[in-house]
Amino acid sequence: MTKSPGKRRYGYSWCYVSKSCSEVGHGGKTTNLKWKTCTHQDKMVSNLEPGDLFDMSSKQGSDNLMMAKMSYEFPQVKGLVQFTKGSDPIHNWIQSAAREHLGLAPVDSGKQALRKMPSEHTLKYNGQIWEVYANKAVCVEGCPI
Repeated sequence: MTKSPGKRRYGYSWCYVSKSCSEVGHGGKTTNLKWKTCTHQDKMVSNLEPGDLFDMSSKQGSDNLMMAKMSYEFPQVKGLVQFTKGSDPIHNWIQSAAREHLGLAPVDSGKQALRKMPSEHTLKYNGQIWEVYANKAVCVEGCPI
């Protein structure tokens, strides 16, 4: 079990590969998809700078938020995780505990946010801060030249 954000649970990452790939390690396949455990020889999206990741996401027609969450470790993307109040008391308790663990302020159940704060869309990567939305990503601090 992961003891703190940022530590990888199993010590490896997974990569999507073509169906012809025979070295899947701990991977597997479905009808339309095959994946494997990555090796040091594989190109991994987690090694891409955010600008390159979002360029690739745009070219593929992918969701920038999902691409970032799937590529980077939790401490980098925790600002992209949205905590919503549901009607299930267990869900609410888990979300409240998660917010407390992350050092986030509790959500006042009597108030409705009119808009999302930019901090809810924040990606932090090697001194860079990005505001990330499904179809848009903008570097706002520490941007590469």
